[in-house]
Amino acid sequence: MLRPMRAASSSFPCGGLIAGSLEGACFWEQVNETTYRPHVLPLETAGCTDIQVETESRHCLVTYRPGRSNPSLRCVLMALNRPPQQDSSQLPTCSCSPVQTFSAGSSCKLLTKNAVFRRPDGGGTLICAGDEASNSTMVWDAGSGSLLQKLPADLPVLDISPFAVNGEHFLASLTEKMLKLYSCVSIIIKTKSSIERLSERGLDSVEESHGFRDAVEGQNTCSVIQKLLFLSTPPPSNNVQSDSLYSGPENTNQ
Repeated sequence: MLRPMRAASSSFPCGGLIAGSLEGACFWEQVNETTYRPHVLPLETAGCTDIQVETESRHCLVTYRPGRSNPSLRCVLMALNRPPQQDSSQLPTCSCSPVQTFSAGSSCKLLTKNAVFRRPDGGGTLICAGDEASNSTMVWDAGSGSLLQKLPADLPVLDISPFAVNGEHFLASLTEKMLKLYSCVSIIIKTKSSIERLSERGLDSVEESHGFRDAVEGQNTCSVIQKLLFLSTPPPSNNVQSDSLYSGPENTNQ
């Protein structure tokens, strides 16, 4: 697997390629148009099945299949970095360090291309990975590590890819027989303040409540929560199923 990278960050001012195999990965730093310098990344020595790169944040997502020491599929978010030079006579080195680990099911018979990308609303980074055990695409928040959604599929997911069209953001999930498209939407949830909740119970309880006093003092206000969701898109025509672009050939036998 090869993943190109551009030099666009002060913390990791390097461009080049990340090449991976089951035994590990190497970052090939581009020195000039014809020269590349290798840097072996400190990954686990076995079980690496996929590496994806988020070029803006300089993070890479490394997927490991289940093994004896770890019975679950793991996606490890790694931060690429260039440690300060201790000796000016030595060439600078490039490395990476783990930031967050995401675990899925215990099955990994197929090689799945997962995804790491910036949230369309600018609120951080999302991790998407296929889970063979449940035939689904799992969506995590990279910052908190929390599972946001589990998008069901007909078969194990083989490829996951985010994309944008005319300013609208989508997520594509591919299996052997079907391509599902999900539109990315951001919803606003407004929670009630203590004074609003207590008002519904009656004026007496409001007057005697600490929540009422806090609200009067300006210490208790309603909160607004912004949540990101992936929703199945409608079909582009009547010949396509409601949640896919392709679902196999039609059965012409009457």
